[in-house]
Amino acid sequence: MVVADVGLGQLIMMLVVLFILAAFVWVFVLALRTLFHDRELPGWGMAAWLVALIVFPLFGSLIYLLVRGGWLSEGSAAQSAARARMSRTEFERHSAGGAETP
Repeated sequence: MVVADVGLGQLIMMLVVLFILAAFVWVFVLALRTLFHDRELPGWGMAAWLVALIVFPLFGSLIYLLVRGGWLSEGSAAQSAARARMSRTEFERHSAGGAETP
């Protein structure tokens, strides 16, 4: 395929397909990451979700987000609060140390 033979419609369609593919990969990786970080899920449940994600990647990822989607707001809020406390502690430590030295 020569670049000159590609029309505007084909280019837009290719970009839409690439965007959907990137979104699917992001959701799949996010589901896998949270699956392995979940401490409340028993081993057999984790194995079942892993099989579902491997056998049916698109539907498994979407179903995982629908069924166990509460972690999206809870985990990110807790992580954000922890990062804010850590940065505030670091800021206070540096500002106190900088005030003592001439």
